[in-house]
Amino acid sequence: MKAFDFRITHEEEPEANVIIEIGLETANNDSAIALARPLNVLVYDRESLIGGVIGHTVEGTLIIKYVWVDAACRSQGMARKILGKLESEAQGRGCNISFVDVMSYQAPD
Repeated sequence: MKAFDFRITHEEEPEANVIIEIGLETANNDSAIALARPLNVLVYDRESLIGGVIGHTVEGTLIIKYVWVDAACRSQGMARKILGKLESEAQGRGCNISFVDVMSYQAPD
């Protein structure tokens, strides 16, 4: 077996991130992710984007990638409304599972 060099790092690795992301996307294009359908809910105040969710659905699962509400619009139930609309649309696509990855510091309220 070939000897490999395993490296553990404790800093950002931008070049490695790009290579891994492209490699994963390439591999996934040959599998289930090719079946993914984008699903986004965007909120505008006139022409300005003030919040939204970016995600997709695949094989009965809603995957939420990003949730964001402008600071001036927070603590008004905006994220709840956005997620409610997203959930309704996902259920219409046959989803009965959802996945979101959020840290407590990202959503303190």
